[in-house]
Amino acid sequence: AGGLAVVTSDTLSQTRLSLSPLSDATEKKLKQFLPSSASIHNPVDIVGDADSLRYKNTLRAVLADENVHAVIVLLTPQTVTEIEETAKIIVSEFQKFKKPVCVCFLGGKSVSTGIKILQKKKIPTFEFPHEAVIAIDKMFQYQDNLKKIATVSSAMYKKITLSLESYNAFNSIIQNEKKDKKKQLHFKDCYKFLLSYE
Repeated sequence: AGGLAVVTSDTLSQTRLSLSPLSDATEKKLKQFLPSSASIHNPVDIVGDADSLRYKNTLRAVLADENVHAVIVLLTPQTVTEIEETAKIIVSEFQKFKKPVCVCFLGGKSVSTGIKILQKKKIPTFEFPHEAVIAIDKMFQYQDNLKKIATVSSAMYKKITLSLESYNAFNSIIQNEKKDKKKQLHFKDCYKFLLSYE
């Protein structure tokens, strides 16, 4: 679906994402089994007469590419389209490579059986291509936020340290207070304790 690929690429250009250039090895592999009218460059177009085997070979080649971190599969049903088998192949390849895959089967009821197969296996499906792009963009944004939080937390942990000498001194104070059955430290001791952190 060349037109859909263009729409998807346009939406992608409005996000932080970018189309990964496929490696020469991947393009060479695609050229071996795709028809001459297909596009072996990203976005890959396997042409409307694609059967499930063509989807399988293409997905496997693209997902194996180290430059590719996520894939959006677009399908518009044609006479030769094997909807259910293609859905099963998408599930299989996703489970094999463990890279994010979003799917957009356009065709309403005619593709509903394929969508059910995908949803049953927790593969994200979308009615329109731009929704899939936004979903992947949000996913990577979420991952980046987690990394930032981890970095900040790690930095804070390193800054909040207490020397062994200070630890032993204040531990002694705390133990003495416990012996005297006191339930709280004196304000001055608490203040000294806090100032000891680096």
